[in-house]
This record gives sequence, structure tokens and C-alpha cells, in this order.
Amino acid sequence: MAAPPATAAKKYRASPAKVAPDPTPLPPLKLPANVLAGIPALLPDDGGLEWLQEHEGLFMRQHMGLAELAGCEASNRFMIAPFASGVEIPDEPTNNWAYPIREEMESVPALHAREVGDCLDRVCCPLTRGYRLDFADAVHVPYFTVVRKSACEPCGCWPMLYSRAQQLSVLDRRGELVSRAIEPVAVCRACWTRSYVAVDADGEPLYTLRASDCGSQNGCNFCAPSCANESYDVDVFAPDGAYLTSATWVWPGCACNPGILTDRSNIVIRFPAGATATQRAALVGGVLLIEYTSMELKRLQEGQGGTQGGAMPGKAGPGGAPTSQEMAR
Repeated sequence: MAAPPATAAKKYRASPAKVAPDPTPLPPLKLPANVLAGIPALLPDDGGLEWLQEHEGLFMRQHMGLAELAGCEASNRFMIAPFASGVEIPDEPTNNWAYPIREEMESVPALHAREVGDCLDRVCCPLTRGYRLDFADAVHVPYFTVVRKSACEPCGCWPMLYSRAQQLSVLDRRGELVSRAIEPVAVCRACWTRSYVAVDADGEPLYTLRASDCGSQNGCNFCAPSCANESYDVDVFAPDGAYLTSATWVWPGCACNPGILTDRSNIVIRFPAGATATQRAALVGGVLLIEYTSMELKRLQEGQGGTQGGAMPGKAGPGGAPTSQEMAR
């Protein structure tokens, strides 16, 4: 009788061994080397702005205090540091690029300024308020000052219709006028673009800056700066209309990231090649006027569901009276 066929041995595939999670935390984001340069010390005869001509651009950071996180309108704070020589600034900087620069900014000599102004003006007319910014180093040596007079707008329908020009002045450390930035009066000029002019102390035009919510020379500005579009570009033109460069507002990142909760703006300023110290100071003034008008309006509208004219809740417009809750503060 034939023996039964031998049963083939069953083959089993060994399951992969489970790997225990590595308890070692991920290394921090590596800081780019030599991106920022420290603010140079001033000589006794310096006006406080000569150092601008030695650098290709600036990184400007605006952040807010704990009072503003709680919903109170607080004064703004700024930090400025120049880019080191030879640093390549991308055309479309992102939060991943700016984040380590913000960290590096804490360890290099930088200029600091805190907005000084009337509290009632900040609450009632946030888009047209007057203020003073004294930029100084860590030991309070003054470098330059930015001054803006209050110009409350009765019919602020930016950028289509407004009746009062918005202006600010840049002064050197001696208090002498260096340049002015102006947003001229507009009547049905444009739907999505705001135009600014930077002039010298004699009123001669130096630059025209255009902040468009549609686009720029570098691309689209729609929904910028945000997680959907991280960079908002403002084009800079010469008096003859030739495009020169762009200033970029970079999305600071989501609030869950460390340090982002207090950041309002991260601004990259690129200086045109061959620009004088006065021209560069004028461009800084133009960027700050845009920050306090166009970008401030965008933040107010985003936080209040598109309130017309940047009016605060409970007000009829940008010049409306404060609410009882605000008066209680």
C-alpha cells in the first residue's frame, strides 16, 4: 500500500519587529549662518542713518504685548536688524525661512522702538492715529525717529475714497527731517491698490510704493499674508515709473508655534542698488506708513469679519466714539 504523500511544511512570514519610539526630541531648526548683521555703533558726528548704506536690506519685526493679546489696543513694538553682506533674500520668503531669522534676531545687536501716542487716539482712530517711534540700541543710544501726526478720516473707504492724506516723517538722531512718506488723497482711484510716495526733506519724490491685494511684480497677493499665501509684496518704483525692488510682509506662522503668538508682522525690506542713506531711510518710512495703514486695516477686517473702514466693534467708523467698555479701561 502506497504511503501517503508527505505534507508540505507551512511557510510563515515573520512579522517585522516593533520599533520603540525614539524618546530623543527632534533637533531645533538650524539657524542660517550670518544672515543678520548687528547694528554698528555710531560715531559722534553721525546722523544715525549712515549705516543703512552699508547693507542690502533690513528685517523688521513688529510684536505686541500681553495687553493686546487680551483684546486691549496696545502700543506696537518694533525690532530692526540689517541683513549681512552677501545674503541672498528669496523673492518669495516664507515662514520657514523667517522663523530662524526671528530667533537669531534675539542674539544680535538690533534697534528697538515702542510706539508712544495717545491711548484714546489708538482706540478711537486706530488707522489714522498719531505716534512717535524712537529707534535706539540696547543701551538706549538713539539712531532715528519716526513721527506721524493724527489725521482722523471722516469717510475712510480705503482704497477707493478718503479725504485726508496720511503722512509720517523720518528724523535723524538730531531731530532734523530726512524724509516723509505720504498716502495722497484718493477719489475712486483704485479698488484693490493703495499708493504711497516717499519724498526727501525738500519734497522731491524718491519712490512710489504700491500695495495691491491682487498682485505684484513677484506674483499674487490674494489672501496674503496667511497660511494660504505666505508673502505679501509691495512694489517700489522710481519717480520715472521704473520698477526697482519689493518689500515683503511674511506670514508669522500659526499661533501654536513658539513665539508666534505675539508677532504681528515680519517685514523684509530690500534696498535698491546704489541708493543713498537718505533714499533708504525714505523707503523705511514708506514701509512703516503701509504697516500702519494698509496692513493694519487688513488685520482689523480679518479680526472683525470685514468691518468697513477698519472701524472697531461698536463704532460707526474709524472716527467713532469709544464704547462704554473701552472707556472703562
